[in-house]
Amino acid sequence: MIRPLKHLSLLVCLMLLLPAVSVSQECQIKGTIVCKETNEKLSEVKIEVYEGDLLYKIIKSDTAGRYDTGKFKLIHKNLSFLVAKQGYEAYKILFSDVKQNSITFINFNLEKLTEARVKEQQEEQKKALNNPQKFKRKYYKVKRM
Repeated sequence: MIRPLKHLSLLVCLMLLLPAVSVSQECQIKGTIVCKETNEKLSEVKIEVYEGDLLYKIIKSDTAGRYDTGKFKLIHKNLSFLVAKQGYEAYKILFSDVKQNSITFINFNLEKLTEARVKEQQEEQKKALNNPQKFKRKYYKVKRM
C-alpha cells in the first residue's frame, strides 16, 4: 500500500511542476540594420535587449549589418530594444507581443545625426549634469531568527 502512494505523490508533484516549465518559453529575434539615407548595411551597431526594466544582454551587428539575439527564455511580456551607433539617431522599440517558440525578424533603418541634433543632444546632457536626479532609497526589514 505504501508503494502506490509513493508513485502517486511523485506523479502529482510532476503534474504541478509541468505548468511552471511551459510558462517560460524561448524566442529569438534577428534582422539587419541599414543607414536610412544611403541604404548601407551598418556594422558594430549596439543593441541592448531589456526584459522589463532589466538589461538582459548586449549584442552587436556583424559586418553585413545582421544581428541575432540567439534563443532566450522570455520571462516578462515587456521586451524592448535600444539600438544605437555613434553618429546615428538612437532607436527604441517596445514589443507588445512576442511570439513564443518562434523567430521574429525586425529590420532597422537608422538616420544620421544632423549637426543641429548633435548640439541639441549636447545641451540636454549639460542640463542633465547640472540637475542630477534624486535617487529614492529603499529600506528592507530583516527578520532575525
